[in-house]
Formats: sequence, C-alpha cells, structure tokens
Amino acid sequence: MQRFPVFLFLFGLAAVVHSARGQIVISEVMYNPRGSEQANEFVELYNLSATDSISLAGWRVGERGALDEIIAQTRGLLLAPQHFAVILDPTYFQSSTQYDYLIPSEALILTIDDNTLGNGGLSNSTAETVILVDAEGDTAALYTYSLGNGDGISDEKIELGGDDSVKNWANAFRVDGSPGFTNSVARAQSDGALVRSSLTITPAPLRENTPATISVLVQNAGRETLSNLSVDFDAIPVGREFGSPVYLGYVTSAQAVASNDTLRLYFTALPINAGRYRLLATLTIAGDANARNDTLSLPIAVGWRREIAVITEIMFEPASGAPEWVEIYNPQNFSLPLPDWTIEDESGSKGSITGSIFLPPQSYRVLTASKELASLYYLADSSIILLNRFPSLSNSGDAVLLRDFSGAVIDSIAYEKEWGEPGRSIEKIWHERNNTQRNWRSSVAVRGATPAAFNSVSPREYDLDLNRLRIEPEQPQYGATVQLEAIVHNQGRNPLSNFAVAIFYDTTGLANWNAAMALATIPIVREVFPEDSVIVPFSWHSPPPGKIQLMAEVYATADMAAENNRAFAFLQVGFPQHGLVINEIMFDPLEAQPEWVEIFNLQSVHVSLQNWVLEDEAQSRASIVERILIPPHGFRVLTASANLASRFDIQDSVIIVVQSFPALNQSGETVRLRDLNGNVIDSIAYDNSWGKTGKSIEKIWSERGNESSNWSPSLAPRGGTPGAFNSVSPREYDLEMRAVRFSPLRPRYGENVRIELSVANRGRNALANFSILIYYEPAGTQGWMQLGALTGNEELQSEDSLLMQFDWPQPPFGKNSIKVEVSEARDLIVENNRIVANLPVGYPAKSVIINEIYYGPRSNEIEWFELFNRSANPVYLSEWLWQDAEANAPAIFPDTAFVLLPGKYAVVSSRGKVPLLENEALHIQIPKWLTLNNDRESLKLYDFNGGRQDSVHFNAVWGGGIGSSLERINPNLFSQDSSNWSTCVDLKGATPGRQNSIFTSVIPNTASISVAPTPFSPDDDGIDDFAVFQMNLPVTTATVHLKIYDMRGRLIRQLLNTRAVGSRFEAIWNGRDEQGQPVRTGIYIVLLQAIRAEQGVLISAKTTVVLARAKN
Repeated sequence: MQRFPVFLFLFGLAAVVHSARGQIVISEVMYNPRGSEQANEFVELYNLSATDSISLAGWRVGERGALDEIIAQTRGLLLAPQHFAVILDPTYFQSSTQYDYLIPSEALILTIDDNTLGNGGLSNSTAETVILVDAEGDTAALYTYSLGNGDGISDEKIELGGDDSVKNWANAFRVDGSPGFTNSVARAQSDGALVRSSLTITPAPLRENTPATISVLVQNAGRETLSNLSVDFDAIPVGREFGSPVYLGYVTSAQAVASNDTLRLYFTALPINAGRYRLLATLTIAGDANARNDTLSLPIAVGWRREIAVITEIMFEPASGAPEWVEIYNPQNFSLPLPDWTIEDESGSKGSITGSIFLPPQSYRVLTASKELASLYYLADSSIILLNRFPSLSNSGDAVLLRDFSGAVIDSIAYEKEWGEPGRSIEKIWHERNNTQRNWRSSVAVRGATPAAFNSVSPREYDLDLNRLRIEPEQPQYGATVQLEAIVHNQGRNPLSNFAVAIFYDTTGLANWNAAMALATIPIVREVFPEDSVIVPFSWHSPPPGKIQLMAEVYATADMAAENNRAFAFLQVGFPQHGLVINEIMFDPLEAQPEWVEIFNLQSVHVSLQNWVLEDEAQSRASIVERILIPPHGFRVLTASANLASRFDIQDSVIIVVQSFPALNQSGETVRLRDLNGNVIDSIAYDNSWGKTGKSIEKIWSERGNESSNWSPSLAPRGGTPGAFNSVSPREYDLEMRAVRFSPLRPRYGENVRIELSVANRGRNALANFSILIYYEPAGTQGWMQLGALTGNEELQSEDSLLMQFDWPQPPFGKNSIKVEVSEARDLIVENNRIVANLPVGYPAKSVIINEIYYGPRSNEIEWFELFNRSANPVYLSEWLWQDAEANAPAIFPDTAFVLLPGKYAVVSSRGKVPLLENEALHIQIPKWLTLNNDRESLKLYDFNGGRQDSVHFNAVWGGGIGSSLERINPNLFSQDSSNWSTCVDLKGATPGRQNSIFTSVIPNTASISVAPTPFSPDDDGIDDFAVFQMNLPVTTATVHLKIYDMRGRLIRQLLNTRAVGSRFEAIWNGRDEQGQPVRTGIYIVLLQAIRAEQGVLISAKTTVVLARAKN
C-alpha cells in the first residue's frame, strides 16, 4: 500500500473541504412520484464548481430530525464539477426502474443508509424542508417544498447558483422530472417569456362590430439581452357553433430587453365575429431555447351586434291561467346560436337558454317557462324555447332585455300598460325600426296573439292590398257601358311591379268565386312603392241583366298576404226584352194534372226571379216571392202543384210553386212574363189549334218569335218536357245520319256496290270537318269491321243535308250488315248518328245444289226435294226461291234464319212430315207448294237476290218412282247429266237429309270384295261373330247377287238376290246357311255378280272367307 505524507493528506483534505462549502446545492426534489410512493422519491444535488470534484463521504440528507447518510451505489461518492448526483431511495433498486431511461450515464447515482428518505419518506400532505449536511455537520443547503404537485411532477431549482427561496423554485415542466440532467425550469441563455395574467383585451364587453386593443407583457427570462421579438394573436373558437379559428395579426418590437426586464406590447385587432374564443398570444424570438413560456391564452366572449335578433312580441298580461312569454325574431340569413342567452326584466330577474339551440334565419322562437304554450296556440314544439325560469312581467309596465351569451344587450323595450289589453299580446309593427310606442300595437289576431308567426300588425315583405272596387254607374240600363276602377295599395316593405288585377262577376248570388265568370285580367307593369297606390281602370260594355256581384283580385307572385287581395261591389243592370222567354205551356193537361208554364233563360248569366210575375189575358197574376235563380240557358217551371216533379221525373229545384197560378184557357189565351219592375219581358197568344189534350205546346226555336209556326205539340212520351230541352227543338249541334241506299239494291255475286249516304244538320249551328265511318259485319260473324271512311269538309248549314257516296267493289256474298256512323266532337245527340242496314249479296252459282227429288210419294206421304251445301261457307236460305216447269211464279222460302252449313243438307217440302228425315238436316216447309210431275219435271233454285243456284230437267227414265227418290250420284258433277242421277238403292226408298245411297265420289276401275274379319268365329261370344263384305263396282248403280259356296261348290247361302245398289255397298254373314243352321269350320267362297241391264254389263268378283268355330 502506498503511503502519502501526512502533511500532504491534510493539505488535500483541507482543499476538498474548503472547496465544498457553497458548491453543492439541492437542485431537484421529487416528493410525489408516479408509481411507488417511497421507492420513486429522489433528491438531486449539483456541483457548482467548475474545477473541483467534491467527495460526499459523510454527507447526510433528509429532514429535520431524520438525516440519513449518503452512501455510494455504483461509482463512489466523488461528484465531478458541474455534474448532477441523484439520491434514490434504497428500495428503488429492488422494486422500480422508473428513472432508468432518464438518468444519463454521467450522473452520479447515490442512495442512503436508511430504508426511506427522511422520516418514512417525503410527505405529500405536509410541506417539509429537505436538508443537506456536509461531513462536518454544517448545513450545506436546504429547501422547503410546496404542496399540490401532480403525480410525477417534481420541484426544480431555476438558478442553480441562486438562493433557495420559493421564487427560485418551480414545478417541473415534464413528468418524472429531470433526474441527473438540466432542470426543465432552468433559465436558458436566450429565453423570452409572456408573463402570466398579462394578456388583456379592451373594451369590455366586446361586440362583433367593434375593434379591440390587445395588450401583453413580454419578459426576458433568459440570460442574454433580447431584441427583435414578435407576438402573434389568434382567436380559437370554443364550440362548433362559432366557426373556425381566426388569425388576428401580430405586433413586433426591435427594442432591447435586458435579462429579467419586461416590455408591454399593444395590438389593435379588427372586429371579429361573435362567439366564445380562447385568445392565444404566441411569442416568437430567434434562438429562443424555451418554448414553454412563449404562449398565453385568455377566454373572451365577443358578443353579437345590437339587434342581431329582435324582440317582436310580448305577452305580459295573458288570460287567466295562461303563461307569459316573449317572442324573438332572427332577421338574418343565417342561424343564431342561442346557448346562454337570457331574457331579463327591469328588476334584473332573468331566465336563461340552456342546451344547443339555434334560431333559424327569418324565423321566430317563443321564450317561456311553460310547456303548455305549444298546445294553447297549436304550435310545434320546436317553436318553443323553455327557459329555466321566466321573469315575472309587470302588467303596469316593465322593461324587457334580451342578452346574448356575452351579457351584451341585443334588444330592449320598455312598455307601458296602455300599450296592450288583457288577453292580447303587444306586437312590433316594423321589426327593423325602434321600440317606441308608435311601432308597437296590440295584436289583432283572432286568438289574441301570433306566437312563432308573422305578427298580425306587421307589413309583409311583399303585400298588395286591393282595398276598393269603384263602379260608375251602379244601376245602368241594359246595353250601357260601366266603368270599373280597382284601387291597389302597396302595404308591403318592398316595391312591386309586374302584377295583374283580375275581375270576376257572379249572377247566381251564391258568391262561389271558384265557379264565377272571368271578366278581364289587366296586367300592371309599373313599379308601385311601399305605401303608394295605383288605380286600375276597366270598361265593361253591355254587362248582362240582373243583379251582379263583382270581385276584383290582385295577383302578384311575391305577394305574401292573400287575405287583402280582393274587393267586392254590386251592380244592378236592367233586363232586355226576350232575355227570358216563355218556352213551353201545358194549358190542356190530362185529368187531375196541373197546368204549368216553362221559362227559359237565353242569357249567359244567372237571373234572380224574385218579384217577377206571370199573368194571363185577364191579368190574373202569380208572383214569385222567394229569391230563386234561373241559371244561364236554364229552365224554371211555374205551377200551382208540387206534384209536377214526380209526374215528369224532374228535380224539385226546377219547380217554382206559386200562389194564384192563372187558369189558362183551353180555347186560347195570352200569357205574359214581367220582371220585378213590371216590364213585359215576353208574351204569347195561343189558340186551341196549337196543341192536343195531355200534351204541352213547345217552342221550337227559343230565340225566335212566338208565331204559331215556331210552336208545336210536344213529341215527348209523357206529353211534355218541363225543365228540359224541348222535344221539338233543335240542339246546338246535331248531325243526323238520315239515309243509306245501295245501288244495285240486291247485288249478285261479283257485282260492285255503291253506297249512297245522306247526312243532315238538325242543329242550330253549322258544322264542318265531320267524319263518316262505314262498317260491315259479314254474314255469319259477330263484330264490326271497318270498311271505309268519308270526311265532310264542306260546312253543313243548319237544316241542310249532304249526299255522299262510297264504292264497295265486289262485297262478300251473304246477308251483310252495314253500319254507317257520323261523328263530330260537339254533336249533342248521338242517338241519330248511325244507321244499320242489310245488304244481301247473292251467292256464287252452285253453292247449293239440288241433290235428291222425291216426286213419287206413297199414299199419305208428301213430295220433297233435298238441297246440299257443297261450298265452304254457311248459306242463308231465307227468302230463297224455287220454281217448277209449270209455275208462273216461284215459291219463296220463309223469311226465317235458315243457315245451311257446309256439307249439310236441307229438305224442302210442303207443310207436313218427311219420313226418314235426319235430325241434323234442315226442314224448310213452304206454304205455297208447287206440285211435282211424275213423268218429267224441271226444278230451278234461286238465292234471295234471284241469282240462279241450280236447275235440273229430269224425266222418269232417270230414276225414281213411287216410293223411291231420284238421287244425285255426285254433287260436284254436272246437274243436267242423266248419268249423274239414279234411283235410290236404300231399302227404305230415300235418304232425306243424309248422304245419298248411290253417292260416289270416284268410281273404281274394277269390281272388288273385301272381308273383315277373316277368319271370323260366329260362336255368339261377342267377338268376331260376323263377317262384313265391302264391295266396289265400276258402275254407279247395278242389280247384284251375292252368294256363299263351300269348297265343293255347294251353295250355302245367298246373301243378296237382285238387290239394287250403288257403286259402294256392304253385306253381312252370320255364319249360317239358308235354313239358319250354323255351318262348319272351313274355307268358303264368296261370289259377286252385278248386272247393269241398260248398258248390258255383267260384272263379277270373288274371294274367300275363313270360318273358325271353337272346339267343344
């Protein structure tokens, strides 16, 4: 071990001790750490010496009465010059790492020899003094910390070389402090600061339209002198309702500021929008090392400008039990936020608006403390703003103040009792004018107030008032000109132009202006200013007679008040003669029926019949007492009995029951109609030749005179048309399809047809450009098909007619229906617009042929002949004709809907029964029968138009006879070919209504026999018991033999013996012989022999048939 001289050791120790005095200071105390309360407490020391390292051996730290010796943790106890030492609680190293990331490596980490700093750790509830004692027992440093630090916020010394007074200590700017490195509150070389609480703004209170002066105090908190500094100012809105941040501007200063000196700066800001703001001042200095003290903020409220909203209505004396309230209005074009606004009375009692409430632009809200207000005035809940309380407004007079959130008065009014009346609000007239008594009135609304609505006493933005309609003269004669003047006053706030005045009139007395007649619409282009008027003139030439009510109405697109847009006046115009006419008279009714007179109004207006009179020649009068209107072109019926309505099925309103109805003379009478002034409006003198008993006389043309030629007895089924259009009168528009003719009248098949049409104008007015549509319905069909169209281009005058033609080339055969229809949109009578006619067109020859003739009936039988429809279309046989050789005139088929379908038969006979007639066949019985000759005869068949269909000239040699008909072999072969005719071969002698027995479509070349079935087994089991032989001959008719032989040539059975047959026929064998005995199983020969005697022809054919019986 090296030894040092004693004097050297003592000298060095003295040097260390000497240099330690005043050099070691307490620089930071963490008494309220985050996390563990004891383990994370620390005390920081600093060596102020610039050259000497100082040993902390024997040094102690703690509080009074509880000092703990400082001991080394890792690197000893020697604290280097201008370095930090951190004294941690011993438990930190076992339970915490909170400062490991903060303490720099050059810092000296120390601890103590006790379990905790001080007496059980540094107190959070009592301010304690931390003491540092050197090895000699002298107090090297001490610091009494203040309470209230947040968790993890230490106390830091500002000037490490300064004293330990409170002014030189501050709360750390960072959480967990600054253990082992420069304090966060330490003064920098260059550090400008804004002094706390030095930020001010004037004037107070602020308003949005007022400039403001901002002042702030700048301090040099650094060590160096400062110059060239600037401060920026921003207004940061508090709440979304006040918009975005606003940059106000900045102020600069080049003045030098020494360390610790201050400088006050002033800045004039332009007006800013109303709102709650945080005024932010930000200091900017080049090289400033501490930004934490560069900003200051100040909450400010910039109030709205006065009358941004206005008080427009006050209910200070409501009806008993009703709440008081105040209405406010926002005249702006943006919404106003109302939170924290207040309503206040003269005594200072106030109610506040809470919650996020906005007042929309050009809208009203009602301030009250009662929820019942909405239901009282039928208001939407959104129209009411409920206050926490409402000032009690005095009925004798009070002041009402509206303040915004800043406390600034927005509007105020001082009212007196005489301004209003109980149960009615007071309303502001012009919201933009002052609050003097002249601008306030008691509400004129029906409910006594208009909360949340336009004030009843206020002018609208746009409001034209038509306040008068002048008439000169008021009682003109009929035909005179009347001068009208509508006076329009502008009661709105703004000028108006390009409006119109419409004038209507009503003669009904009902004042139903939706159905009134329009008289004129007068446009006004000139601009009419507020509180100015304009006179709108109009001349009405020849107004209708009677009492007329007029209405003038002004129309402007922007007009906001329709209730004052109308003005009314009355006009009494004299009646013209024959304006109302006597139109129908029942002077000779049926027994027990009343007499009556019908009046018709020729005018286009309603006429009041009150005080009008009906009189006869003897001046017996019936007066109309009640006010009864007769509509334009309407009817009224005067009578003494109300039963007239049910007799003629008319409405009661048409009947005027009058007292003292004149007794009309049946032999002749004069009837007069007088108006309320006694003037004769119409009169008629009739005699008994004009009418008939039970029928009225009707005027034909109501507007013409009363001569006898213009009157006629009624054509109506009930004998009159009271209250309705006369049965003999023409309508205003009435086209009649008068006639349809065909040329030729009864066309044959293949002929062209000309259709001639006659159209008449039965109406009162000429008509042109009407259309005529022609349709046809072919025979046997349903549904009209358009054939063509014609147009009447020429004007057809009243009571005139027009002939038109339409050519129809080769119309289809059969009984066609033709419909011709005239149409015109104004036609009032459609019943006479169409005609339906029949056009029978002949059928093609040979459509129907004579197919069978029964000219030799047996006793008690009748003659007949058969027809066959060989066409593909139905044929109508009604009104067809037939004729024999000796008849002078043909016999006619009945006019009955006989329809002969294709391929079907009809039998024509006299009256009586035809034996053997098929059910499906038609039976046409002709009353006038032409007797058929038995030796020779001629039959001719004609369709309904006389077109020959078929004819046959035959004699007895052709065939037929007593009990046998003469049949046609093939209906498609020539009728007059005798070889196409022969005697019926049916055993019954005739085939009426069915296919002929000798019918042959195609004659085979050779004779043939076919058998089915073969073999056959006649054992009576119902299966193959018979053999059927089908035979074909190469002749139309013949006499045949059909025989059965066994294989030995013995005759077994003769099936047919001298039988007359046609070209095709059949026979059946039951497997028995001539004696009726069953024959044996085996093969049998079938022999056919046919004889055509007149032609000398012998035809034969043979085949075999197998008979097989079951074994027993």
